[in-house]
Amino acid sequence: MPTNYADIHPASQAFEVSVLSFPSALERRDRITRMFAELPDCDWKFFDVVPADELSVRYDEEAAFRSYGSILSAAERSCAASHIAMLETWLADGRTQYLVVMEDDLLIDPNFSIGPMINFMDLCQVHYLKLYARFFVPAHFIANIGRQLFYRASWPALGTQCYIVSREGALQLTGHIRETGLLASIDMTFDRFWETGVPVTLAYPFPLLEMANGSSIHTSRATIHQRNRELREKIGERTQWQRLREKLARHRADRAMRQFDAALRQRIAVHQNALYDPLNAI
Repeated sequence: MPTNYADIHPASQAFEVSVLSFPSALERRDRITRMFAELPDCDWKFFDVVPADELSVRYDEEAAFRSYGSILSAAERSCAASHIAMLETWLADGRTQYLVVMEDDLLIDPNFSIGPMINFMDLCQVHYLKLYARFFVPAHFIANIGRQLFYRASWPALGTQCYIVSREGALQLTGHIRETGLLASIDMTFDRFWETGVPVTLAYPFPLLEMANGSSIHTSRATIHQRNRELREKIGERTQWQRLREKLARHRADRAMRQFDAALRQRIAVHQNALYDPLNAI
C-alpha cells in the first residue's frame, strides 16, 4: 500500500472505530481484539450495549405498528438505543470527522484498511457508507475505482453490522429519529432515505462478513406476535393507500437523488488518481 495516501488528504486519518458489544461477550471481544491487532493502526474501542429501557428517543407501540407493521422487540429497542447513544456520544466528543460503527459478530478481511474508505468519503462528500448489507437490494451503480465498486441503494439494504458516518450524516440521522421517534428497527430507520434525506452508499465487495452465530434481534421477534395480533385487531393492517404513499415517497426521493449520483460520479472522476491506489492496495 502507498504510504502517502494520508498525506494526499489528511482527513483519511480523522476517524475512530466503535464496536458495539455486550460487556459479558468475552469470546467475541477477544476475537475482535485479535482481528484489530492485524489491521493497520486505528483508534478503536468497545461501546457497551444500551438496555432497551434506556432508549433516549420517543417510542410508542401503536405508532410503530402503524408505520412498520409491527412493534419492536426489547432486543430491537436495545439495538436502536445503542446505535443512537454511540452516534450522539461521538458527536458530543468532537474529536474526529468520521465514525466507523461495527458490531462484534464480524469477520474482517485482514487486508482491509479503513483509511482509504475515509479518504473516499471525504474527497467525494459521502456521509453514510455501508460496508455490509444483509440483502441484495435494487441499487444504482455509481462507479468502480479499480476493483472497488460503489452503489447507491434505492431500497433499504438493512443491517448495522458495519457502516461509516460523517458528522453531517450522523447529525441528520439522529436528528430525524429525535423528530419522529423510533418507528422501525434502527437499520430500517437509517436506510429509509426518503425520510432521512441521507443517500445510502454501498461499497462492494464487502470487506467483512457477518458470522453465523444467531442474533438476539431475530430470536426476540417470536416474543411480540401476541402484541402484534392485539394491535392488528385494534388498529387494523396497514392500508393499501399507506403502502402506496410510502412507495411513491421512496420513488420520488430516489429520482431526486439521481443528482447526488451524478455529482458523486463527477467527484470520483476528479479524484480518481488520489483514490485508486489506496482502495486497490493489498
